[in-house]
Amino acid sequence: MNGPIQSRDLLLIRIVPVLVLACWPVFLPAQAETVSQLLPVPEPDLQQLQPATQAKLRHAQDYFHDQKSSLDEKSLGRAYGKLGMVYQALQLQAAAKAAYSNAIMLDPDAAQWPFYLAIYNEEVGDLAESARLYSDSLKIAPQMAGTWLRLAEVLLEVGDLVNAENAYRRTLSLERGQVAAIAGLGTIALRRDQYRNAINAFEAALRIQPEATQLHYRLAMAYRNLGDRGKATLHLGKSGKRIPSSFHPWIELMKAREKGAAYYVRVGRNAAASGDYRRAMAVYGLALEIDPENLAALYNLAATSLLMGHRQRASAYLDQALALAPDDRRFLDLAERIRQAPDIEEDPTL
Repeated sequence: MNGPIQSRDLLLIRIVPVLVLACWPVFLPAQAETVSQLLPVPEPDLQQLQPATQAKLRHAQDYFHDQKSSLDEKSLGRAYGKLGMVYQALQLQAAAKAAYSNAIMLDPDAAQWPFYLAIYNEEVGDLAESARLYSDSLKIAPQMAGTWLRLAEVLLEVGDLVNAENAYRRTLSLERGQVAAIAGLGTIALRRDQYRNAINAFEAALRIQPEATQLHYRLAMAYRNLGDRGKATLHLGKSGKRIPSSFHPWIELMKAREKGAAYYVRVGRNAAASGDYRRAMAVYGLALEIDPENLAALYNLAATSLLMGHRQRASAYLDQALALAPDDRRFLDLAERIRQAPDIEEDPTL
């Protein structure tokens, strides 16, 4: 009698650990080593911050800590990176640095994390490290014109004119008419005493962006060195503090963390009210990127998708919302409206 029972018990003893291990997050030796190398992220004293900032930061921290233990290595890297974006937007630099460093270790194929860490190093004055990190980002995403521009400006600041010129020209090959890059080439020409080339570049930049009044000062320096005191005086009188502006989607996405998701939900509603549904969808999407559990953003994304005739997309957003709030009457009513809506072919460009 005891033999079969003991054999069965022995079998269970062998099987149970296997089942437990099968249900446990799996970390390979290399992964475990990476996780052990993660930097502690200093959490700022919330009492030292403004109430609105406290609320944004507490929400981001709570969301990160709630999901942290359930994420695989790559997803954890993204979570660290998004947390870093909040810290950086709020000028909490030490915390941002640690979060981005962890993101790079865990999610090494993402170009955003070395890019954001490069901005940190640029702001604290470590330009050599900043250039290295911008270069790392470009190895992953070589078509990002704005990153080439940031690299060019760092190289120009350290006096590496040859590589700065190459980076500015690469920027223009990807984004024709980029004013900051044209002006950068003018500055390089000015430093090389190529005054006529500098003037041509600065004037071309001003034709595109006349509000960049700081370029008049550079023109004044070029004309003065050519001996044309009249034009030098003319441009000096027009000079101001406005530098050429540029756009980088990752910078805008990071800065959006400072305003918070509620702000972009309001902007999206205003856009939808004016009939600009494409803009509304883009802005609601930004709100959801900032706060993946924002019910207002999910509702408006679903409702606006339905207004645009995209039932399938509306259903997808609604499913996300119902997973978070299964008894919310707004979503249950919207579900009924979606069920009654006709099927319309999706437009992949929207």
